[in-house]
Amino acid sequence: MKSSLGILAVSRKEVRHIWRDKLSMLILFVLPGLIVGVFGFVLSFEIKELHVAVFSEKHEPLAEQLFQKIDASANFQVVKRITRSEEIIPAFAENDVRIVIVIPDDFDKQLTLGNNPEVHLFLDASNSKLSLAAGSLVRKLITSFILETFPESALQQSNAQPVIQFLYNPELRKEVMPVPGLMMIIFILISAIMLSVSIVKEKEQGTVKLLTLAPISVHNMVLGKSLPYLVITIFHIFSVWAINYFFFGVRIAGNSMLFLALNFLFAINSMAFGLLISSRVKRQIEVSIICWLFLFIPNVFLSGFIFPIITMPHFLQILAWVMPGTSFIEAYRGIVFKGTGLQENALPFVLLLVQIVLALWISRKGFLRQSLK
Repeated sequence: MKSSLGILAVSRKEVRHIWRDKLSMLILFVLPGLIVGVFGFVLSFEIKELHVAVFSEKHEPLAEQLFQKIDASANFQVVKRITRSEEIIPAFAENDVRIVIVIPDDFDKQLTLGNNPEVHLFLDASNSKLSLAAGSLVRKLITSFILETFPESALQQSNAQPVIQFLYNPELRKEVMPVPGLMMIIFILISAIMLSVSIVKEKEQGTVKLLTLAPISVHNMVLGKSLPYLVITIFHIFSVWAINYFFFGVRIAGNSMLFLALNFLFAINSMAFGLLISSRVKRQIEVSIICWLFLFIPNVFLSGFIFPIITMPHFLQILAWVMPGTSFIEAYRGIVFKGTGLQENALPFVLLLVQIVLALWISRKGFLRQSLK
């Protein structure tokens, strides 16, 4: 009987502790619902409104009907009409175009004669999983249109298919695709999580009070704690890229200085979020939970590293672009694989800069408030 009363007393004490601890309440009651609700949508791989550009010099009636059929599909959205063949490759740098459909000049004539018109599909293979799925869908749409319009065409007899050409990763090499996401993970681990844990460790052990007695400002103290992690991150920028260059033959298609600027900017961004978290919590267990649940996991799953953003619902796509990892991965793929410049990557760069300013401003107020206690 006494043991049962003792167990109940300890349970009541633990319930009160959970009730008073806001972080525990959040993790135990709110987080499971968020995980099921948010990641239930993310884990689906249904292509919706993938951006497509189309090219037909003569604007023939049947070609226009085909474009209308593609645009009416829930999977695709025609966002650009190309007027010259020279615009095919540059189209991928605009409006997040993932497919360019090229219709031959004699498309209507070939169909009328019962022949197979040679339709060409250019696909952005910087995300090989998405390009394979999208290519299969659009090819089925084109084939079904031809067979519905001319049931006795040569296409039905020969099983001919539109010609697919993969760009930016023509061999669909899987070892190349994870690199941007892996770089993102390295930055978050070193620049955000390890830095924030180090600062909070000083608070928990009380050594931060000794540092405040030294003739150095709070800002300089935080900067001194941050510099080693920045140096380590810069080392990994070059080491990881060297591995990709010498072992996998991956070369930067765009400007090398812009590529380095992007990596450096994201490293600072990760450090800013690490400082933000460490300025608000006092225990290592808290900073670890917050970093992993609200920084690491969302960036990994919502950034397009594992699942393409285009397959997510609209409200999650908006949330995904709030994630720093999304800006980094999108700009990384553009610069390295497509050779895009600063103009095409202006949005990711601006988002990263705004996040840095806001995170540093909030963390500065937190550190100053703590130094006055």
